[in-house]
Amino acid sequence: GSKVKCYLNPNSVEKKVVVGDSVKSAWGEGKVEEVRDDGTVCYTLSNWELAFGSKVKCYLNPNSVEKKVVVGDSVKSAWG
Repeated sequence: GSKVKCYLNPNSVEKKVVVGDSVKSAWGEGKVEEVRDDGTVCYTLSNWELAFGSKVKCYLNPNSVEKKVVVGDSVKSAWG
């Protein structure tokens, strides 16, 4: 059968993140490693490295993190 194609404003897409999702924030991009019971999102920045190769790990409020959506990703909105 036919498939329905939706063209959505990014604000119409549910932004809940899960482990493994690519995300970005004001501090940079990375992959989610943990989502705590209180909603805190933990991820390591992919574009920022400290001395001796140490990585920067962020623990952010979920409202401070934006899920990166690329063509082909499944998303959830008010329309399904």
